[in-house]
Amino acid sequence: MEKLDHKDNLDPKDTAMTIEFLRARLLSERSVSKQAKQKADELTDSVVELEEQLKVVSLQRKKAEKATSDVLAILETL
Repeated sequence: MEKLDHKDNLDPKDTAMTIEFLRARLLSERSVSKQAKQKADELTDSVVELEEQLKVVSLQRKKAEKATSDVLAILETL
């Protein structure tokens, strides 16, 4: 029985096409990966900005609650 070697059956033209196909696919996947990383970085920046805004609003709320409490205390003494 003759053993078939896959390498012997490959046409150089097919090999070149396969290499070009794989190269194009790799470049495409790199591009998609880069875009996904950029989007993740943008989302990270947005989260940081929202966290800062939340801190500011929370501080404003605490000040407003304190002011309301102070006004109510004054009104109760009248």
